[in-house]
Amino acid sequence: MDKIDRCGLIPAIGQYGGLQLKEREISLRKENVQISIYDEKLQAILKRLENENHKDTDRDLPYFYGAEGIIEFNRYLHGSDIDLNSPDYYKHLPKTNIFLSTEEMQKSVPDPIQEGEWVIIMKAGRRHPNVGVRETHSWIEVYSPTQEGLYELLMSVGLWQKKVPESNWEYFKITMGAIPGCLAIFEHRSFDRLQQVRAEGFNISPEAGFEFVGRKIRTAFIDAKNGHLPFQICDHNCLKFAADFTRSAVGEERFNSRITEDQLTRSLFTIDHEPSAQKILSTIQNFPSYLSTFAYWLLKTSTGQYQRFTIRERDGQLRQISIAHDSLFGRTGRLYLPSHFIASK
Repeated sequence: MDKIDRCGLIPAIGQYGGLQLKEREISLRKENVQISIYDEKLQAILKRLENENHKDTDRDLPYFYGAEGIIEFNRYLHGSDIDLNSPDYYKHLPKTNIFLSTEEMQKSVPDPIQEGEWVIIMKAGRRHPNVGVRETHSWIEVYSPTQEGLYELLMSVGLWQKKVPESNWEYFKITMGAIPGCLAIFEHRSFDRLQQVRAEGFNISPEAGFEFVGRKIRTAFIDAKNGHLPFQICDHNCLKFAADFTRSAVGEERFNSRITEDQLTRSLFTIDHEPSAQKILSTIQNFPSYLSTFAYWLLKTSTGQYQRFTIRERDGQLRQISIAHDSLFGRTGRLYLPSHFIASK
């Protein structure tokens, strides 16, 4: 039981405490049999899941633990597991066994939920109380109504790097650049375990729900599979993705009435950084203005502000973007920050 908890499996199936797993209640779907939690093969899988928990670095992890037991499903490389050509692809995603009552849903949704409506929740979590960049994440959860009057978690999806930097130097080089992103499904379990989570929910019509999942999110999945979905630490990161897609589902006016740009973004010079980065920025700020401007430009350039990335526009045309020319950060020096989004509620 303790090993299963450390692996993050309990929140992965929607059970936050009080879960009693009996010896033969875990199954491997591929073999379609239930096995003992002490089985050697299962122990090896649990060990790998345990190593992955709180790291979010293993893009090749092929297992998912949900309502159907432990199944072979890569939450990061989803394009090889599901048919993205079909608008109802989401019906083939793993089941999570997460069901909420209307009363529970209303805790995150201030507007009264009408019968048959779907719910989209924009979330952010952080592992530490400081307002920094590292150890934070934002994602979207989509719930659909069931015949029993409950709401089932259809998917949770968040933007990540397709390949995680392997060293601080690699991380530094892409701080203001753009690298290929991926949409991870049901991967936020370690963030969701903490109390420092902000959830902003919106109820939408079934038609809007199908449009959101069947076209908008599916298009992003396809872009990620084809290498046209960027991940930028200072701009197009997980929070910006979550905000943009939530806004597109619920409407600009409704979204902005609840979540302002000031709650989403913060100046680079006002956040908590790693000690080495903090020292560099403090030094730049203390320079005379003419040197400070040049030093700041040199820092942004050396960390990738002119690095170009090819995206696919809504009309299907390809276009190259960069932090310097196509971002809020490039214009104002403000970046999307999940920890600030939580703190500003």
